[in-house]
Amino acid sequence: MSKKTTPAEEKYSSYELEVLAVVNALRKFRTYLMGNHFKIITDCSAFQMTMDKKDLVTRIARWALLLEEFDYEIVHRSGQRMQHVDALSRYPVAIITSDTLTARLKRAQQEDEYTQSLRSMIGSNNDSDFFDKNEILYKYVDGRELIVVPRDMQTEIIKLAHEKGHFSAAKTEGVVKQEFFIPNLSKQVQNVIVNCVPCNFDQQKERKERWISQPHS
Repeated sequence: MSKKTTPAEEKYSSYELEVLAVVNALRKFRTYLMGNHFKIITDCSAFQMTMDKKDLVTRIARWALLLEEFDYEIVHRSGQRMQHVDALSRYPVAIITSDTLTARLKRAQQEDEYTQSLRSMIGSNNDSDFFDKNEILYKYVDGRELIVVPRDMQTEIIKLAHEKGHFSAAKTEGVVKQEFFIPNLSKQVQNVIVNCVPCNFDQQKERKERWISQPHS
């Protein structure tokens, strides 16, 4: 699992963020962990030592109390052996346009009125960022040459980006923007995620787990 930090959490120290990652994971998977012995594998060598201290700052102390209900052991592993985990917190990879997808985009551009209207304005002062390369329309944005996605393929491209990891809206936008230009991208990404069946299922499951974990009278 991965989770974006809130504006308040972004101010935490690197160590506090390490602990927070563990706490969030335990909260999410609490139903499966309770009553079972498990390992917390981390590259944060100070984690075990701090959990053993008696005098902790309020935030860490509150998290330490939460950890007490679990049966776990902490295993330290060097950062060099944890690169596969660190990748979750880094920028997602691009879609990597295949020859087949590029050919479909080229054909769809030729049949799309929106794309053709942009192509007709190449060279004008207002649309100098658009250009043709190998009969495909591109837009130059922030140093990148992005393929202009015709309307009929915009949802498909966004789904390809989102389903690489069922990313958040922001990460999905980031993946798309590495290779493609889609107007009103934010709104379209939201529409795709709202209608994503696996994401909706996970959200319902998470809400159910939170409800089960809460005390009820």
